[in-house]
Amino acid sequence: MFYFVTVLTEIESRNWSNFAPINYGLVLYYLIVDKLNYGAFIMDIFSSKPPDFGLSEIKNIVYKKFGLEVEVKILDSDRDQNFYLYDKKDNNQFVLKIFNPVESLDIINMQTNVLEHFQVNGSRTIRTPKIIKALDGQKFICIKRNNQKYILRLVSYIIGDQLKDIKQKDISYFRIGSFIGDFASIMQSFSDKYYDRVFPWDISNIDFLHDNHSLFSDQNKENIIIHFTNEYEKNVDPNKQFLRKSIIHNDC
Repeated sequence: MFYFVTVLTEIESRNWSNFAPINYGLVLYYLIVDKLNYGAFIMDIFSSKPPDFGLSEIKNIVYKKFGLEVEVKILDSDRDQNFYLYDKKDNNQFVLKIFNPVESLDIINMQTNVLEHFQVNGSRTIRTPKIIKALDGQKFICIKRNNQKYILRLVSYIIGDQLKDIKQKDISYFRIGSFIGDFASIMQSFSDKYYDRVFPWDISNIDFLHDNHSLFSDQNKENIIIHFTNEYEKNVDPNKQFLRKSIIHNDC
């Protein structure tokens, strides 16, 4: 995370020459965040209000649907709602996700399939949450609340430190590289018709930037977008056929 903060600072100060198209994704991030600040966002999934379930509601739902008596703590999320659950009886920990009501069921199924793919294709460096099935054997549940349908998925909780919380001097780049390599290798054998979609956060979606950079009233910001799209077209586009690809979760 420290690396991305540094790059973003340099972008804002217009020192573009130090950063090749490898940081192209930050330009897209810059565009999205800026438009969010001005309320001109473009996607229903990010403009739709996230779920707002209370802790007592979650306790009741989890007991009724999964047979678990848990303590509940809310976790951070942007468009969904996430909860940390602790079962004192069996000393088990879980994460419950309540999806944004406008999220596509096809995308939810794809995410579930990815988790199962990692369970089947083991790795020395990667631990992934296990799907906890409901009492009726389903991989996720549907509930109706205030005339709105919500989809919930329960997975096991993995104890560990997030990369953002580790001091730079303690980071093992060898371990990070091994993790990324194993992840890419396992995902090479994953296939799902719904992962191949047009998505603004896709860093290869250069057309999105072309179509939207003129939204800025600030010429300096528009120039940042134009600069990086030109760099991408000059350095990345001609070499696309030589670049390996796999599915990733495209967050910093």
